[in-house]
Amino acid sequence: MKPQKSEREIDQITLGMLIDFYAGDMQRRGLTVDSVTSNVRVLARFSHFLATDDEAIKLKTIIPERAKDYVTSLQN
Repeated sequence: MKPQKSEREIDQITLGMLIDFYAGDMQRRGLTVDSVTSNVRVLARFSHFLATDDEAIKLKTIIPERAKDYVTSLQN
């Protein structure tokens, strides 16, 4: 069964795109520049942790275990 168009589009969403969207949303809501910058840096560190090469990280590839690994790495 062929996925619907919206499912194919969702499969193309990257973590970087989501971070950019979130940063724009925080700015729209009037958060301070420092708050936006801090949040983006935290998410960028998570993205860097997940990166295995120069390819963009697709959201569909992020599994809960990798997020748990990241939290564990922060605690060590």
